[in-house]
Amino acid sequence: MNVLHYIVILLQDYNFRLFWAELLFMLFLPRRSRYALRMLVWLPLLVLPPVLGEFVQADAFRIGNYTWSFMLWYAYSIFAFAFCNKANVGTLIYAVVSAYALQNVFADFEIFMRLTWFDERSIACSAAGLALMVVIYVAGFFLFIVPWSKKLKMGLTVNRASMLAISAATLLIINVLSSFMVNASTTDQNLADLGLLFGICTLVIMALLSNVYDKSYIQYEKEMMDRMLFEQDRQRKLAQQTIDLINMKCHDMKHQLAAWRKDAGGVPDEFYTKTLDSISIYDSYFNTGNRSLDLVLTEKSLRCNNLHINFTCIADGAALGFMSASDIYSFFGNAIDNAVECLMNYGEDKRNLSLNVRKVRQGWLSITVENYCEDNLSFEGGLPVTTKTDDKGYHGFGTKSMRYIVEELYGGHLSMERKGNIFCVTAVMPMENKS
Repeated sequence: MNVLHYIVILLQDYNFRLFWAELLFMLFLPRRSRYALRMLVWLPLLVLPPVLGEFVQADAFRIGNYTWSFMLWYAYSIFAFAFCNKANVGTLIYAVVSAYALQNVFADFEIFMRLTWFDERSIACSAAGLALMVVIYVAGFFLFIVPWSKKLKMGLTVNRASMLAISAATLLIINVLSSFMVNASTTDQNLADLGLLFGICTLVIMALLSNVYDKSYIQYEKEMMDRMLFEQDRQRKLAQQTIDLINMKCHDMKHQLAAWRKDAGGVPDEFYTKTLDSISIYDSYFNTGNRSLDLVLTEKSLRCNNLHINFTCIADGAALGFMSASDIYSFFGNAIDNAVECLMNYGEDKRNLSLNVRKVRQGWLSITVENYCEDNLSFEGGLPVTTKTDDKGYHGFGTKSMRYIVEELYGGHLSMERKGNIFCVTAVMPMENKS
């Protein structure tokens, strides 16, 4: 065996293939200080588990034909992750167990490939094994690790006790399968078939394991949505009180200003006109036939006026009678806020925003919000991906709450698309009471 052949085999050794898998997961974990130094300390210790593994091969550490030496690697890997990275115990356990499962997928498929197509002692077999490891690890990286990393960035965590129980079950299943293969007395072809079968089983186990984070993400989305809708409903009530108070004061001020001008006769026309115009801005209350829609349109039109945005609205508010006040405020508030945010990237001559609410046919309502947009937008799940980088708490949930309101609460359909330089939000809903 030449040196090159030996190196190719060594790179696929259990210790190294587990290290490569663990390294992929470590890339996305928060790093501790002096990370490079910590990694340099960890790397030489790669020889520790296999050395100790020889010790635990003793009969005292066996149950029948099954050795528990893998537990040394498992415990040591958690320590190494904690030594180099900052993460809670549940996250560390998930990363280590998933890395262990990923390398096991390679090991099982490698057995199938080696016993089916190659001479086990040839360098071609070893090279094909190395190529297979690269393919499986790259696939695992994009299928499991990248989605997991996105959830980590959101601050998602899993319960420590739950993850420990799930991980223990995962390790037990994987290692029982591996032990069965190692100790099975069968033909090479049957062993190859077992390798293929167990590799697929391990992939399914990895998918089930990642589902733990998926459920956490679903719960996280629900909690964020509920919190945002609650805060928007509270904002709606405060806005209603504020605008009502402003309107009353503006109404009184106009009468008082007119009285001063009449009695004193000394109020200059220019001063009187400018003051009256300023007051009238706050007295421009919408009257669409729906008090909740009037509220949100009045509030947003004041903002548009202040930002020099040309806001036009044609709305049959009475047609929104089937929607709750909080849903109206949340949907239209998010739609207009998103449009305003986009328009602030352009000059005042391009700041155009339009809203249309109308019945389109018997029993159906159409809502259209359009604004100028030159951005090259990316979409995920039919919704534009947020480009905000600050205070990511609720970012991206505004459009999700809009879709939730339209499709889940009222059985309608929401679409968002860019047509030329116009970004269009269209919602169609049946005009019925929600169940």
